[in-house]
Amino acid sequence: MANYNDRCQALAVSIAANVPVILWGAPGVGKTSVIEQIAEHHGWRLETVIASISDPTDFKGMPREDAGRTVFSPPSWAIAIEQNGGGVVFLDEISTAPPSVQAALLRPVLSKVVGDLALPAATRFVAAANPPEIAADGWDLSAPLANRFVHLTWEVPAQIISDGLLYGFDPRVRYAIAKVATEAYRLTQLSRDRHARVRRAASDRVLDRLAS
Repeated sequence: MANYNDRCQALAVSIAANVPVILWGAPGVGKTSVIEQIAEHHGWRLETVIASISDPTDFKGMPREDAGRTVFSPPSWAIAIEQNGGGVVFLDEISTAPPSVQAALLRPVLSKVVGDLALPAATRFVAAANPPEIAADGWDLSAPLANRFVHLTWEVPAQIISDGLLYGFDPRVRYAIAKVATEAYRLTQLSRDRHARVRRAASDRVLDRLAS
């Protein structure tokens, strides 16, 4: 439980400091539900973008002609975040994003600019990923994209599962816990060597942002 509490605190600090954070874990360990609960608790707008079905234009904007020049129209999720004055952009299944999509993500995650739209300062980026070897059509994160995130391993402790069995689960996480009971043990035994290089300590850029 201590490690789980530490991870929760690290996630809270990263989000509060407005530093992009990525949660690594097997399917069904509650990555999505914890982000949904955090956004709900704080009353933040939550926009979920599924990387596996995204195109580069979903992050760099759609080019169009305007008065003889090319402009890039932002996608709907970016417009919603801008209109709400900020919020949480949840990049789910990011380890299924092909290299072209990962490249398009670099500017939004670091500079909070999508196409020709500058996102509010209160925009927070959180991502979730399965290790590439167990993700559907998984890819390793490129070094430039991985360098923009704080990396946290996300696992559900056995005590949380046992307490839920004894006293009942929170309805918002019941489905995730049920998946954990059937999948987590098998999946977490698989090799994690392929993505070890991207789950490294925070870079100097991330450390500077956390310290400021």
